[in-house]
Order: sequence, then structure tokens, then C-alpha cells
Amino acid sequence: MFVRRIVQTVGAYLTLLDGRGSLVFGGGIGTNSAEIRRRVAAGLGAWDVALDPERNKASLPGRISKPGARGVYVFETEEDRLIAREAASALWPQR
Repeated sequence: MFVRRIVQTVGAYLTLLDGRGSLVFGGGIGTNSAEIRRRVAAGLGAWDVALDPERNKASLPGRISKPGARGVYVFETEEDRLIAREAASALWPQR
């Protein structure tokens, strides 16, 4: 269900964008799970999403799609730092 919902949502957004755009994986699962990225890409083949298997397995930041295919990237985020900063701001607004 997790992968299916991602595929449905991304497919819908690509439709709304008239087929333009790239796919970026970030966060814990998107950055660390080559298997989830592989399964999502497999569900988006109609949108010319095709991963380079070696780049996908490497899980390094940068492009992981095959040459000539829609751009697919892994992007490192700093979610923990952002969440901590927002929580501190909410708890101690004067700081």
C-alpha cells in the first residue's frame, strides 16, 4: 500500500504538470531504501522513470536514473535538525 500510494500521488502530480518534472527521493526512507525507490520507479515506467540499478543501490546523493530517462534523484535532507528547531521555537518562542 505504501508504494502504491506514492505511485498514485506522483503519477497524479505528473499529470497535473503536463508530464514535466523530476522525481526526488529524500528523508529516511527515500534516501536509504533502494528497494522502495526501485518499486516506486517500476510503478512509474509509463512516465519514463527508469533507474540505473547500480546508482540506485549505491544510495549516494545525485542522479540515480538511467541516461535519457526522466530525472530521478536522491537528496539528503536534515529533517531532524529542522524538526528540533521548529519544536524549540514552539516551546520557547522568545529564544
